[in-house]
Amino acid sequence: MRRISRLILGSFAIIGLATAVAAQAPPPAPPAAPPAGTPAAPAAPPAAPAATTDLYPLKAGSVWKYKLGDGQDVQIKVDAVKDGEATLSTMVANRAVAKETVKVQADGVYRTKINDSPITPPVKILALPAKKDGSWTVDSKVQEQPLKGKYTIKDEKEKVKTKDGKEFEAVVVDAPELDVAGQKTSVKTWYSAGKGMVKLSYVINNYEATIELVEYTEGK
Repeated sequence: MRRISRLILGSFAIIGLATAVAAQAPPPAPPAAPPAGTPAAPAAPPAAPAATTDLYPLKAGSVWKYKLGDGQDVQIKVDAVKDGEATLSTMVANRAVAKETVKVQADGVYRTKINDSPITPPVKILALPAKKDGSWTVDSKVQEQPLKGKYTIKDEKEKVKTKDGKEFEAVVVDAPELDVAGQKTSVKTWYSAGKGMVKLSYVINNYEATIELVEYTEGK
């Protein structure tokens, strides 16, 4: 059980990392102070609303319930959303194993932290809009551990059926050859509109597994 939990924890770290690197522009320089007597500038317009996507819905209180191939229960919950960034927790067999932060931007879904450790730079885990044959490379670090490889959107509308008989139309993101801290790893993820991740298959440290969606409950 302990070994399985460690591998699941590793797999969710990979979910967060095994995708495109977000190009990080340097922050703009702060504006110079105006000369004395200069009229005050007009108030800034209100901030634009946070971007969203139904391929990765992020609402506080939302819960995804999955089954691991060996029958263990896996749950992901959106604990909170602040300034467009969501904090999610993952449990395996009712045991907390991982935490992550995710943010949706106009060009994609980005993961910014794993277990409170910043991802440098943050990585795009799903390109938006999702287009078949779109691809990107990974070159990022978490706690100085590298992840490198290439991701490709294999299909925009693949029909995928889970073991409980449910069928989804999904965007498929495939990374068959990743280098994760020196280990060869592969990850394939299916995202469905209105549901988010409906299936994940991966191989890490010679352990192969599949996670499939059982139930999704949207937060209120």
